[in-house]
Amino acid sequence: MAKIANEQLRLVLVLTLIAAISGGILAIVNHFTEPRIKELERQATNEALALCLPGAGDFQKEESLPAGAGGDVSEVYHGFDNNEPAGVVVKVEPRGYGGKVTMMVGIAAQGKVAGIKVLSHSETSGLGSKITEDGFLQQEAIREGGLGKPPALKQDGGKVEAITNATISSRAVIRGINQALAVAESFFTSTPGGPGDEAEAERGDGEE
Repeated sequence: MAKIANEQLRLVLVLTLIAAISGGILAIVNHFTEPRIKELERQATNEALALCLPGAGDFQKEESLPAGAGGDVSEVYHGFDNNEPAGVVVKVEPRGYGGKVTMMVGIAAQGKVAGIKVLSHSETSGLGSKITEDGFLQQEAIREGGLGKPPALKQDGGKVEAITNATISSRAVIRGINQALAVAESFFTSTPGGPGDEAEAERGDGEE
């Protein structure tokens, strides 16, 4: 009986030692790889910002989200060109068919969509995955979108062609774009005579 107890104790000690060694190795690996991972993430973010707002040379992350920002909005960046406001880039995470669609949308200071970059998604390969392709993102109805002119799928009364058999994925991207436009408008309307005021005027004209 004592022999069995000793064997069990020895087994517990061995397993504990293995767990401790494994944990130590993982901690060491994380210590050396974490800075590299963060650097790669920073580079990817900078590349996406430059693509979404080509007219900006510098970007500053907003410390807090504006009041009324949609629940899918996660980050906001202000873009500057020679210290002059060039627009904003909004990171949004609308839900698609397979899960979150993480994307960045640039809105130029003139109030128009300047660029879109899908960073990650879990959409169906060959169907919803086409939300990353220019054939969808570069449609005129999307490129011409802006404050007072939000894009919409044809199924929803707009002019954007949804990806065949991937309406949910397509609608997620459009929802993300429009949430980004709403965030941009909240910043632009704080500037008298800015594009946000023009958008309000356009909406008012349309209601008369």
